[in-house]
Amino acid sequence: MERRRSVAFSLLGAGLLLASVQVGHAQMSPFWNKAHVTLSSEDYDMLFRSATKVNEDPNAKVGTAATWENPKSTNSGITTIMRIYTSDKRTCHTVQYKVTVTRRNITPDYNVNWCLTKSGWRIAS
Repeated sequence: MERRRSVAFSLLGAGLLLASVQVGHAQMSPFWNKAHVTLSSEDYDMLFRSATKVNEDPNAKVGTAATWENPKSTNSGITTIMRIYTSDKRTCHTVQYKVTVTRRNITPDYNVNWCLTKSGWRIAS
């Protein structure tokens, strides 16, 4: 009986840990769980590198875009500057991400605001 209780508490603890990881991930990424999108860590790396590429382009303008494609997951996307504006004396971009999740046959899109700070481009809060 004591062993079963110990196993049950261990499983409960693991479940709570997984739930807290998902909550933390949802707060860090605007892409988490929207339309049940499943992206690998490599997909996220490629997606955020595409944002860095368009944001840091010295000739960035509305329509500047970068694509990414992950042959392992077969997911891909395009990142496009949709708007350039100033906020608190900082240059900011509204960046649209169109993500193709091949296995789910969906192509959701997301808009994220980025602003240039002293330490580089950051997602605006």
